[in-house]
Amino acid sequence: MGTVGKQAGNFLNIIGDLLRIQGESSEYVPEIAKQRLGDAMKKCGKNGVKATKEARIEIAELVKVLEASTPTRKPAYSEKMNGYWRLLYTDFSPAAPSSGQLGPFIGDVFQDLDGRANVIKNILKIGFPKIEGVLVAKQRIKDDVTWEITFDYVYNSFKTDPKYFDGKEIRLWEITYLDQDLRIMRARRPESSRESAFIFVLTREEEKLKK
Repeated sequence: MGTVGKQAGNFLNIIGDLLRIQGESSEYVPEIAKQRLGDAMKKCGKNGVKATKEARIEIAELVKVLEASTPTRKPAYSEKMNGYWRLLYTDFSPAAPSSGQLGPFIGDVFQDLDGRANVIKNILKIGFPKIEGVLVAKQRIKDDVTWEITFDYVYNSFKTDPKYFDGKEIRLWEITYLDQDLRIMRARRPESSRESAFIFVLTREEEKLKK
């Protein structure tokens, strides 16, 4: 077995230990998993765009550990969803504004959520050249863990007129982990299977950083 194979095997053993401990109701497992997840994401570049195959496997397994210990039941109804969030990692492919990439440029992705108004905004900010794009969408609760997102319109800083959608661009956000400062969701088209959903990991931003 090569070095990479050994590393993957050792990591999966660690995941197995975490899941076993979690089965014994250890209160520390989520914090351990969050720390390991944070360390793993730091090696993947902005938004995860430079993640290797091995890193994606590691992150996917850590996400599963956290999903099994989410502290928020019925997250689709939770006030914790509201606020301003920054994307830390996604395995979304191919590269697109959803993962912070616009052509050769990579920027920061934010989500401004207001479940009370049934409106969400996906925001892409690129520092150089200075570009900002915003996708505005309608939100409704589909079930205890899922938001249905219907694209409304998109605009950016280099075009004067927004582009409107016809109501047929819909995504499902399954919120699989939610605490006060971390959110994990699996996003997909309604006609796609859950297994094909993309992982998004986001952290809550302070209001003062919205500017």
